[in-house]
Amino acid sequence: MAPTSTAAELIPDDATLEQLRTIAASCTACDLHRTGTRTVFGEGAAAAARLAAGSD
Repeated sequence: MAPTSTAAELIPDDATLEQLRTIAASCTACDLHRTGTRTVFGEGAAAAARLAAGSD
């Protein structure tokens, strides 16, 4: 897949979590794909007021 200017065009409006995992794993929209080693998905309440993300 060739690099794009934004990942938004790669994500269907009705994408399932499994589709998002696949899209994220093959995304080249930014330089993170050059050094990133994995994508991580979690589970939680769909109506959560906050989302925290981090890296180790």
